[in-house]
Amino acid sequence: MFYAPMAGYLIVAAVSVVLIVAVRKKAIGRNSAIGIRTRHTLASDAAWEAGQRAGVPYLFGMAVISIGHAVALLCVQFSRPRRPATY
Repeated sequence: MFYAPMAGYLIVAAVSVVLIVAVRKKAIGRNSAIGIRTRHTLASDAAWEAGQRAGVPYLFGMAVISIGHAVALLCVQFSRPRRPATY
C-alpha cells in the first residue's frame, strides 16, 4: 500500500529536519546553493548565520505540518471500506 502524496510529505519533513540540524550545527556556510540567499544574507558570515537562524521556526513548522498531512493521509487510506473479493 503505497500512497505517493504521503511519501512526498514525509520527504519534505525529512529535508526540513536535516536543514534544521545543519543550521543548528552551523554546518551550512555562506554559499549560493543552499539556504536563505538574499543580497543581505550573502553580505557577511554574521548576516548569513542570522538569516539561517531566523528561518528555523518556519522549517520546524513545515516539518510538523508535513508529518500531520502524512498521518491524515494514512488515516484516510486505512478508513476506506474494503471491497470483498469477487470470483
